[in-house]
Amino acid sequence: MDVPRQTYVSFGLLTVLIAATIAGVGGSLSRVPGVSAGTMSTDVELQAVGDMQLAKEIQGFRGKPVLICFWASYSIAGKAVLIDAVSLHKDFREDGIVVLSVCVDPADNDFTALYARLIRALRAAKVTFPSFWLTESNADTWTKRWRVLAPPAFVVLDKNGNKVAIFDPTDRDFGIEEVRRAVKMTVPERGERGHRTQVIGN
Repeated sequence: MDVPRQTYVSFGLLTVLIAATIAGVGGSLSRVPGVSAGTMSTDVELQAVGDMQLAKEIQGFRGKPVLICFWASYSIAGKAVLIDAVSLHKDFREDGIVVLSVCVDPADNDFTALYARLIRALRAAKVTFPSFWLTESNADTWTKRWRVLAPPAFVVLDKNGNKVAIFDPTDRDFGIEEVRRAVKMTVPERGERGHRTQVIGN
């Protein structure tokens, strides 16, 4: 299901306001009794990571283009973007493209309920690629690192880890077709000459 471009933008800007409101609630798994960081037992894998650990995980895919989908459960567009990520994964997995989902919901005291909500969102979207939850980070840190305003967002990396394209709620061209064209640019035989996307750098 393609979410209209204007939906990404309007709901994305609303997400910014919501994220700013709940940013102070953030915590880490290490402060939740009985819960340890890492992948928890479920049919859908969701690995809790900090900002630096996520960066290391992504570095492990050097040599392959990577598409990162940043999402959040507290907005409609923030969850709907997962469906587009699944569609893109189906389109490009044979080309060796790695697709990752990164949830940026702040961890709070009601961890169990929040974790269950995230798992339901991943399950509903039929996500089968690696999924991470930034539980030991804050909005200021990850948005600066990846140069995005807020979820929903896509970041496209080439095989050397360079940022090729960034799509977030401030981008008027934010739609699945624009993301698809940017991903194609990382696959030599499928690249399109003259596309507006240029290497942005780390």
